[in-house]
Amino acid sequence: MSRSILTRIIARIAPSLRARRGLRISVHLNQDGSALERGYHAGDPLTLVYRDHLPDLAPGTTDRVILDRVFAAANDSPASPHYEQLAHHWAAHGLRSLSVGDVVVIGRRAFACQRFGWDRCPPRL
Repeated sequence: MSRSILTRIIARIAPSLRARRGLRISVHLNQDGSALERGYHAGDPLTLVYRDHLPDLAPGTTDRVILDRVFAAANDSPASPHYEQLAHHWAAHGLRSLSVGDVVVIGRRAFACQRFGWDRCPPRL
């Protein structure tokens, strides 16, 4: 098979492969003992505890919806079947609750959990 034919085949199927993978998320727990009181600060020690892809999200699903669902699943209340795997992972590994100062990355966008809601933070992860 010639290189140009192979290139055309890959170009043709690549979008469908990306669509199946879904949106990549990762969850990082803040290891600084004072983070629960003050929130996330750049340079805080973070530990990656979960990384996966969320398949088949409805078009237009906002970052806020994803973040709230990740929070619920990491606190043993998955709001959607897409997040049940995260909830099972969390329980199986005995992880503490997702809380203030922890960071969730959606694609290349990072968000720090606050007392109420989420703040965008630099994606140094």
